[in-house]
Amino acid sequence: KYVALKWSPEDYLYKPFEENFYLAYPYTSHHYNFSRANFPNRDKTFALPTWFGDSFHEPNWAATKIFLPGKIDTNRDFEKYAEVIAEFLSKHSIEGTSKEQFQQYFPSLNFRDSNSNWHEQIPYDQVLDAMHRCRISLPILNPGTIIEATFMGVPSVFWELGGFYNPLGRMLDILIEHDAPPERFTEVVELLMYNRKKYHEVVYTMQDYFVAHTFAGAMKYFNLMCETVGLL
Repeated sequence: KYVALKWSPEDYLYKPFEENFYLAYPYTSHHYNFSRANFPNRDKTFALPTWFGDSFHEPNWAATKIFLPGKIDTNRDFEKYAEVIAEFLSKHSIEGTSKEQFQQYFPSLNFRDSNSNWHEQIPYDQVLDAMHRCRISLPILNPGTIIEATFMGVPSVFWELGGFYNPLGRMLDILIEHDAPPERFTEVVELLMYNRKKYHEVVYTMQDYFVAHTFAGAMKYFNLMCETVGLL
């Protein structure tokens, strides 16, 4: 049996698969990509969730820093949020990556804050340690490290333009819509930073949503796939 792991159904995957060939995708939220009526191999396609950890951490409310994962998605309408993002970040210490890019787009920030740490390239476990020192994760117009943050008990800001988990962000009322004014950003981050009840609600709801990415959750999907293709 051969299983290919793919992010999305590329053109060559629209040809019918051979008998012992199957397809898997790493995020359960991508189900809609592989279950469409015009995808001929949908009956040979399975969710095989990426495993991010054994268990979830408790909500990280006691932390005070802001985590800035990855780079800014400058291909999208970023500039209209620049002022309110800078105003918010200026009030908090930061654990961040891509320092040079942030210096370019946020020249007013104090990059010499002794409590802030900037990293360019560090091992994955150190990324998680840095995240655990933060109250919220703030990807800017991209999906960022939403699942990793969830495992660390840290909620993320959801941008509709990020596109991965819009239904979840909308359900929690923390989605920043693609046409939202800058004030919507301030509303969302202040809700997560200062409303303890909402903070816990968001973290626990996100953890329920991503339970498939625990070891036990991922194994259920793996065993189902194996049983379906005749390996169990």
